[in-house]
Amino acid sequence: MGNMKSTSPKFRLMLEITGSLGIIASLIFVGIQLQLDRNVALGSQYSVRAESYSANLRSYLESDYAMNTLSKQWENGFRPEWWDESDPAIPVNATHLDVQAIFLRLQLLMINMDNILYQYEIGLLEEDDFLLRRETWISLMQDSPAWKAFLTGPSNFTRARFFLQELASDLENEISANGT
Repeated sequence: MGNMKSTSPKFRLMLEITGSLGIIASLIFVGIQLQLDRNVALGSQYSVRAESYSANLRSYLESDYAMNTLSKQWENGFRPEWWDESDPAIPVNATHLDVQAIFLRLQLLMINMDNILYQYEIGLLEEDDFLLRRETWISLMQDSPAWKAFLTGPSNFTRARFFLQELASDLENEISANGT
């Protein structure tokens, strides 16, 4: 190494400041990277939980035992809170099992929406992609009392529920304003 005594104090100070700034910049970069990694891990964990819950619902939909139980409940007078024979989301010739299947599909869709909304909120989904999905949700919700009632019932997925309630309210206001 060279003779440090011959280096001017100003030059040494500049080297120390530059080195300190380099260390600070590195620490900031590491902090940002840790935050991004944390978000990816949270998004992945949330997605896995949502998929697990969805798999449970799908197995329920495919289960003869579950469908027989729903049949017995229907025969005993149980109807979902949102039940309305005039709902266009329910086909005219729908059986009670069809109605229950529609309800389970709505739950699956709610889980998917909740997951997408969470991924968007933590920055793992691009805004354009999210807005495209939002438009799809609006078209699904437009004329369905089942959707409106479903949004008010109990759910583990409150993030999507609050967002969709707001979306449904905006949609109703838009429809009222346009007179359609």
